[in-house]
Amino acid sequence: RATLRQRKRLLTHYIFPALGDLPVKEINSASVFDVLENIHRAAPAQTAFARQCISGIMGQAIIRGLADADPVYILRTEHRAPKTVHHRPLERREINPFLAALEAANMQEQTRIAVKLAFWTLCRSREVIGARWDEFDLDAGTWSIPEARMKKREAHVVPLSTQAVVALKALRMLMPNRQVLFPNAHDPRRSAAATYLNKAVTRLGFEGFTAHGIRATGSTLLHEMKFRSEVLEHQLSHVERNKTKASYNRAGYLDERRDMMQSWADLLDALRQGTTNVQ
Repeated sequence: RATLRQRKRLLTHYIFPALGDLPVKEINSASVFDVLENIHRAAPAQTAFARQCISGIMGQAIIRGLADADPVYILRTEHRAPKTVHHRPLERREINPFLAALEAANMQEQTRIAVKLAFWTLCRSREVIGARWDEFDLDAGTWSIPEARMKKREAHVVPLSTQAVVALKALRMLMPNRQVLFPNAHDPRRSAAATYLNKAVTRLGFEGFTAHGIRATGSTLLHEMKFRSEVLEHQLSHVERNKTKASYNRAGYLDERRDMMQSWADLLDALRQGTTNVQ
């Protein structure tokens, strides 16, 4: 679905306005180059997808006898995609200034809580942003994410630290009568945009650190804290290939994961307060 929406946006905003009214045989490499140039300026990572879209359309035109050649082929080495920047984790010494910057930032309180919830749970950005109140049992300290919202389409139970429960109760008082935790500014019945969390993180100015890097940060430090890899991997919702084992582990690891995530939240507090020895 995401890929389909992406292709539709490229066609609607860039390709059709420039090429849609031209007879197919009049679409040449120069006109396609201009379209790709505009896309590359606005969203470099999308250029290759646009090239594929146009080439696919021209291929169908050739099959139907409406065009003689694909003008995109000669442009295949133009507009190289930008080099992928891997989302780095925060170093241990950076957590204190990051959390201080988060507290001081001029942002809505629900946005601040969204970033904290990502840290406290190590869930993916879209899992956090799409959270709904009916998924939470704050008395039991659990968050049950349905399979439809998980990357691998397997339901995931997330233990909540005491810090997370306190913040979520405050959020509920701040925004009562809402079904979603982080509502869209234009339609509060829907969750915020997928980029919501990443924008909040990147605006704090830690170079190369994005919302995706939160999971890497937690993984790195929890490994250093000597928690079992299989417990951490389950918290990160990395799918267990053996379905029988996965079912067993869902129950067997919950208590261990609860202890682990409470220790993680406590460490974040200690690092923020400067009460632990940061190496």
